[in-house]
Amino acid sequence: MNFFRGETLGDFALQSLVLALFMGFALYLFDKECLGYLRLKDLKQVWPICISLLLIAFAVCVALWMHFQGEYGPFEGKAFEKFFLLAVLCVFTGYFEESLFRGVLFQALSIGLSGQENPALKAALVSAALFGLFHVSAGIPTADLSDGLVLAQALLKTTQAALFGFVMAALFFRTKNIWLLATIHALNNIFMALPQLLFTGNLSTNYLSGNSFEVAILGATILLYLPLAGLSIKHLKAVPMIEKP
Repeated sequence: MNFFRGETLGDFALQSLVLALFMGFALYLFDKECLGYLRLKDLKQVWPICISLLLIAFAVCVALWMHFQGEYGPFEGKAFEKFFLLAVLCVFTGYFEESLFRGVLFQALSIGLSGQENPALKAALVSAALFGLFHVSAGIPTADLSDGLVLAQALLKTTQAALFGFVMAALFFRTKNIWLLATIHALNNIFMALPQLLFTGNLSTNYLSGNSFEVAILGATILLYLPLAGLSIKHLKAVPMIEKP
């Protein structure tokens, strides 16, 4: 998601750094406890979800790698520079988005819904829906939604991102640690963006390309995320309701 004007991968990496620093300060003011160390006992409760998310991202990486390799041939030149800038972009983007949507928004909604039944679950659903819309909002103004493939991609990307956000909200609620989520988010983004960057030399500026292969990948990823979303519901229901301070 790009808020500033930029034309190069370096521009977008710098943008992500600025946004991450801003949200890091905001999260410190809002709840600095989630910036602390991860407790191993919390990690034991959610490690199957963490591993599953990374395996799904890796599977998508392999599929995209095979696709782009067949379409463009072996990548050439500046591979290390591209990977380094991609890693910087993904690390800071992951931290920014997790701080905003889980560290601040999800927690604020949980507090606002306290006193109701399953406030964490409701907060996770709302924050996940907003997270999904966030990922297509930049492309909507210029997208040709009369094209059935583009419209399908918009709906599928919103759903996919929402499911990912829902699972991450459950992870955050069980661990209360932003570093774990930012790491998983960054690795997920790297896996999914690396093949495109190395073989084409570019990254898509939005998620509404109308590419049939990308639509198929989105559909497959959604099917893989659904069991994790079901498991996340159990995690969110298992914890006691949050009381208003």
